[in-house]
Amino acid sequence: MTTVVVGGGILGTTLAARLSAGGRRVVLVEAHRFGSGTSAASFAWINAGNKHPESYYRLNLAGVREYLAERPPGYRNSGRLEWATAPAHAADLERRMATLTARGYRAEWVDPRRIAPELPTAPDRAALFPDEGVLHPAETVAYRCAEARRHGARLVEGRTVTSLRSDEAGAVVTLDDGETLAADRVVVAAGTATPRLLGAATPLCDHESVGAPGVGLLLRAAAPGLRLRRVVFTSSVHVRPDGPDGLIAQALDLDAQVDPQKEYHPGHPTAEEIIARVRALLGTDAVTARSLVVGRRPLPADGLPIAGWTDPHRRIYALVTHSGVTLAPVLARLVAAELAGEPQEPLAAYRPQRFATSTAPPVAAPRRPGEQ
Repeated sequence: MTTVVVGGGILGTTLAARLSAGGRRVVLVEAHRFGSGTSAASFAWINAGNKHPESYYRLNLAGVREYLAERPPGYRNSGRLEWATAPAHAADLERRMATLTARGYRAEWVDPRRIAPELPTAPDRAALFPDEGVLHPAETVAYRCAEARRHGARLVEGRTVTSLRSDEAGAVVTLDDGETLAADRVVVAAGTATPRLLGAATPLCDHESVGAPGVGLLLRAAAPGLRLRRVVFTSSVHVRPDGPDGLIAQALDLDAQVDPQKEYHPGHPTAEEIIARVRALLGTDAVTARSLVVGRRPLPADGLPIAGWTDPHRRIYALVTHSGVTLAPVLARLVAAELAGEPQEPLAAYRPQRFATSTAPPVAAPRRPGEQ
């Protein structure tokens, strides 16, 4: 059986690697470079912390646990510290800690000064989430591509899918150079490009307007000698390690003014503001901006994953979600089983057909710590 996977980000490459390792013939198609889309502009924080409803929390928790078990290249079980300096954030953090500990999620109050000497401005009380982690998406995507190739997959880069069609006998994928790919199954995991191929079956939140829910800035910075070890959230900035002498930062409140149609650069006033917040957090001026990029989140219209067949012949499968980094390994496992004809109960709530029978309430743009 041949499966065509459309989309070469963390979701598509993880699925392609799993399918090919399981003996399927796989063709993986990416319009640009593998890992160059949403995955490249992701904060790539692996967690199940602020996820609702309960079924979505359990799905994310399964993703966290699969990373802890597999530990693929590019993954780091960094843990995360969070503390609040704003009253509203403090109240929200207390509430989340109570909810998470009641769920059995690993979370505890600690003195961060004892475990994070690289954070001299830390208070004497912070929340620690030891099972959380980060991914270096480029490294993990490259590993998944190599896995897929090793098991015989064909990888097609720089080619755009122009059309899909299906019937009882199978599916046909047409590429922009006229090549056609015959398949038993097609999985569209193309992030924000998914609705172009699947239309109303995969409605996403706006990611093209100023301050839209699907828009966010990501700053990469040099921090020589700092050796940041954990993800850190405060009321004003989120920071994570990015190699031995670098970090990635975001400030969700500043995303309200971000125009995804514009190019941003390290000298932009927004970059300067984020850098100022990072320097205040780390107690050093030895942090300089390397890049500032706009990310477009593939955020489904109701905020929850879309996973399921989109055609009556059960040949074309949609797979699009926010939190794709966290969910990639568990979704790959579940979707592989569904492609083999084994419906998976954890995905039952996320079928595309739900949008035909109800209107999703508006998804609020993430502006507070942990909402992204």
